[in-house]
Amino acid sequence: MFADDCALVAETPEDLQQLVDIFASTSKKFGLNVNKDKTNCMFVNCPERTIQIEETPLENVPLFKYLGTHISKAGDLNEEITYRIKAASKAFGSLYQKVWNTHDLKLHTKLRIYETVVLSSLLYSSETWTPHNRHKKRLNSFHQRCLRTIMKTNWQDCIPNEEVLEKCQMLEIDEMIEIRRLRWAGHLSRMSEDRTPHQIAFGELKNGKRDRCGPKKRWLDELRVNLRSHKINEKEWRELAEDRDAWKGKIREVMQKKHTTKIDSMKQRRHERHEREETDIWKCPLCEFTRCGRKGRQYVQSHLSQAHKDQIPQKPAVPNLNCTLCPFVAANPGGLSSHVRFKHRHANDNSLRPIKLIPTQQQQQQQRRQQQQQQPQQQQQQQQQQQQQQQQQQQRQQQQQQQPQQRQQQQQQQP
Repeated sequence: MFADDCALVAETPEDLQQLVDIFASTSKKFGLNVNKDKTNCMFVNCPERTIQIEETPLENVPLFKYLGTHISKAGDLNEEITYRIKAASKAFGSLYQKVWNTHDLKLHTKLRIYETVVLSSLLYSSETWTPHNRHKKRLNSFHQRCLRTIMKTNWQDCIPNEEVLEKCQMLEIDEMIEIRRLRWAGHLSRMSEDRTPHQIAFGELKNGKRDRCGPKKRWLDELRVNLRSHKINEKEWRELAEDRDAWKGKIREVMQKKHTTKIDSMKQRRHERHEREETDIWKCPLCEFTRCGRKGRQYVQSHLSQAHKDQIPQKPAVPNLNCTLCPFVAANPGGLSSHVRFKHRHANDNSLRPIKLIPTQQQQQQQRRQQQQQQPQQQQQQQQQQQQQQQQQQQRQQQQQQQPQQRQQQQQQQP
């Protein structure tokens, strides 16, 4: 005979031990036994103690799986996101030969299967998440890889992410999570106040304070950010959520508007970046050969490998690292290019653009040799710095040891 999983929560180890004893004795009356091997304990923000069931100690763990979700002692989503991606990747790989790689199914059918099988596994319980940007980036990267596999495209096709989403008529993962969060907030708002989910979501702790430096991100804070981004009044949204159909329609409307605005912004940024790259000038460091545009680097690199294959330059080419628009001086050509791209993005004059010099293979080898020769000197400098730090620490320790003696002498000298 089996029963569902159960989670017991207490404020002190003594209360938890008492709660476990009552639970085990009550289960025995119904002919149920607690599996001690599968029962774990987790202590959050307190020292660990040993909890026993019938004189058998339970294992203390920093992470455990409960109802398909990984609960961490630190309260983060690192392990949960990793597990969700693995589960979705396994589901996606199992259908590769029969679904994704077949020509008998239309793209629309494949995408519906992808939503049903893969995304449902990837976004399980995501309405309760409070993800950071690093988590969203991992999920969106996996989402894009799957869509490109279904579309049978690769990186050589140079298809941007926004075109993939438009062709598949799909949202990004962070937008899907936001929709689920808003819908779940509507369900919680419609619940009665005596329900446990409603109390946990909208209640506040009577005792305790949050850390002032870097507090944990809360679900309710994430919900407020979503409401503000869609210009929904934080005080009136619960009245709107009372009508289930109206709340769903509102979510659909604001998310469609947000997705359209985001795609247009991505296209605009990409168009501006391409326009800036078309004005860049690439110059051969050995002759006057120059090319402009996005493919100028490839042309110059090909020119170097063919026209100057055996030629060794006497002096390495040193680019001009002074900005022609302001007094800024860069440390390397990449820094100068980034400075012009971000600080002077509206400058369209080709003469104001930096000329990018491509080093040859021989120049690259010389740079590597110079770096290898400089490594011993850098190591010696690091050792000297460490020795100086050790000496300073010893002096501080000696001063700390002498302070009590000096105080005693001063007290003795006083009348």
